[in-house]
Amino acid sequence: MALDKTELRKVVNNLYTEIQPYLDECRSITQNIVPNRGEYDNQKPNEMYANYRRMLTNAADRALSILVQGIMSGLTSKSKAWFRLTVSDFNVENDYEVQTWLYRTQQRVYRVFAKSNLYGALKILYKEIASFGTACALIEYDFKNVIHVTAMTVGQYALAVNDKGEVDTFVRKFQLSIKQIVEKFGYNNVGKEIQDAYNRNRLNEYRVISHLIQPNYERVYGLHDAKNKPFISVYFTDDNISKDFLRVSGYDEFPVVAPRWEVRTTQDSYGTGPGWSVVATVQETYSKIREKLKGIQKRINP
Repeated sequence: MALDKTELRKVVNNLYTEIQPYLDECRSITQNIVPNRGEYDNQKPNEMYANYRRMLTNAADRALSILVQGIMSGLTSKSKAWFRLTVSDFNVENDYEVQTWLYRTQQRVYRVFAKSNLYGALKILYKEIASFGTACALIEYDFKNVIHVTAMTVGQYALAVNDKGEVDTFVRKFQLSIKQIVEKFGYNNVGKEIQDAYNRNRLNEYRVISHLIQPNYERVYGLHDAKNKPFISVYFTDDNISKDFLRVSGYDEFPVVAPRWEVRTTQDSYGTGPGWSVVATVQETYSKIREKLKGIQKRINP
């Protein structure tokens, strides 16, 4: 069965509808604790700075930064070894050639991690999961650095889990300019409307792009092309003008990591974290600060 853009758009919209109650709570965490995290209602990146004007104290944000640095240095420090490759077969574990191969492979992996943007992305993930309880990143092959990690903030993505509680469906909506769309997907792969805008030099106009990764339910077993891999990846414009896809490809393994700090049950798509526990205390502190500032103002100017 051919892919249907209308049906896939329904999947995307349904997942974004399901996440809205969760985002309502996350918005409070953004406004009170982490003003530079979270993206809501198609908010543009530079609009987040308005959140800083609402902050009356940065104590919670500083505490969160200390937590993130502790996780980073304790679990995945760039300056020391934090994982070791081994084998499950005890019969060959002590074999010299096996140990040599594992060590050399391990060093290559460390070099790839150091050359890529992994460590910067991990810092973002740790702050996301500590703040909102859920973090999300897309890991893809990169010609220059072997891997590239796209770390996202809450509000940019939506998730779903399978019967085992494993995240296996990922959607995101993001904005690209006409110029960026043509550069990313190629002139011949975009719809007529985008081609016309490009030809008329309307390069800085923005379009909303949807990206969906899910199990490939239409997979033809025995075929090994990109469209018949276990997971399918689809990019398309978020409009009703073009019925074409910008890109259809696939993955052998699910390329998204989406850790949750704590979940109510294994079937929950999203988690909660320390930010959820302290947001009420922070709001109470803000209330006390406001009253204190009112008192000071009345003493100065009765």
